Amino acid sequence: MFLQLFSLVLCVSYACSTCLDSGDIDIKGLCFKFVAQQMTFNDARNWCHYQNPVISSYLAYVPDQYTSNFLASYARTAFRSANGIFWIGLSRNNISSWVWDNGNPVTYTNFGTQLGQNYVAESSANSKWSTFGENDKNFFVCSYDPAAPPTFRPPIVTTTQVPITEDTSCKPIGSLTYLFAFSNDLDPQVVKDSWNNFHVGGIAIARFDVRDEEDIVYFTDFKNATAYLLDHLPNSKLGFGDTMTGSSSLRTIEKFYNSKEIPVCGAVCMVFSKR
Repeated sequence: MFLQLFSLVLCVSYACSTCLDSGDIDIKGLCFKFVAQQMTFNDARNWCHYQNPVISSYLAYVPDQYTSNFLASYARTAFRSANGIFWIGLSRNNISSWVWDNGNPVTYTNFGTQLGQNYVAESSANSKWSTFGENDKNFFVCSYDPAAPPTFRPPIVTTTQVPITEDTSCKPIGSLTYLFAFSNDLDPQVVKDSWNNFHVGGIAIARFDVRDEEDIVYFTDFKNATAYLLDHLPNSKLGFGDTMTGSSSLRTIEKFYNSKEIPVCGAVCMVFSKR
């Protein structure tokens, strides 16, 4: 009888978790996943929708002060920062009203003084909310109802890039541009060996599957391209730190074909991936 009563007290005080991942946190019936990767708001939202390895989710829904305080407190540990900033699921389109990613009405806010942008992030220092721009990158938190998880259609565009449209004027002539893209998970020697057998005209180099997304860099000189590659080989210190996060290879290819830096008509992609 005492054990049953003790268990009941624990459940009431700390909420017996029904989350689908032991690492997720249960707050008043909603489950929250803390993601220690820095992304733009839109990329973080897409990660929650489509790449959460546990289940589809939303950017965090924060309905009250209790939830806001709990998230801020736990974020200090999850993101290893006493003054970290993380995205929650509140945003607006320019001058429109604020909306939650999960579609729930906005009945509670906790804004500080920084309100000039359209995407909301919370501070782990004081739980206050500030706004940031579409290109700013922060850690983020996803949320879901374990009893009624969301479902989403497959994404049409997975990044903030402009969607690719058909270009009927593309008629490849002369030298082609080659994209040489490789996962940060690979052995650096594998990348170097592949590069040594790679001799072309225009070159684009991309290292993907890194915590902080890197730009594609473009070259027309093979020596300069080689020097850059050898200085940007796979580095485990820059990786995701887990094996569950999905690869960003498709996002890299999409960015390449949206590029205006170098001709991509008729380009050839060489993508080395491990994840």
